[in-house]
Amino acid sequence: DLIARGPGQPGLQHIVQQLRHDVANGHPLSSAMARHTSSFPALYRQLVAVGESAGVMDHTLDRLALHEEKAWALRRQIRAALVYPLVVVLVALAVVALILAVVVPTFDSVFASFGAELPLPTRVVLAASEWLVLAWWPALIALVAAWWLGRRLVRQSPALQRLCDAAPLRLPVVGPLLERALVARWARTLSTLLAAGIPLVDALGSVAQAAGNQVFERATRQVQ
Repeated sequence: DLIARGPGQPGLQHIVQQLRHDVANGHPLSSAMARHTSSFPALYRQLVAVGESAGVMDHTLDRLALHEEKAWALRRQIRAALVYPLVVVLVALAVVALILAVVVPTFDSVFASFGAELPLPTRVVLAASEWLVLAWWPALIALVAAWWLGRRLVRQSPALQRLCDAAPLRLPVVGPLLERALVARWARTLSTLLAAGIPLVDALGSVAQAAGNQVFERATRQVQ
């Protein structure tokens, strides 16, 4: 009740009010949390259920809080490490687009005055420049539509999800960084579950669900 009445996001306060209502009506907290799977993953619910049965809810919630804080710190470090290469790529794309849209068209009339057939690379650059000037907004719409459709297809197809999860791990520089981050998350999640007294086989099942990557989830299932 205190959490629900305290400052915070309206959506979170609404969920806490529903949790309070369920607990006041005799439901365990883990069962009440199970009605809000988007807010409380299976890992949370399992740890809370163990804390309820063992009578150590305070220590269990403390472990969950520490787990989340470390996960957030790791995500922040990963974003900071990826900012520089992302900025370099975006600046490079912006420079290329500027050259194609502004600089190349000024040479079109010069090349036309030569009266001879231009080399293939030059023709390709001129065609790309003309296409960018005339059709940039349909291309932008098509790009956004392709991104939206691709996300829907990935969500509906486990095979595509595995492919999309595996591809970044094969990238140079970025791949090893993401792999180490996933290993750290995997180990920290398993450590949290084992510290709560959950048997190893059961803990691996929860770690697989919380892996956040189909490659690691599949490997964890095999280990289990």
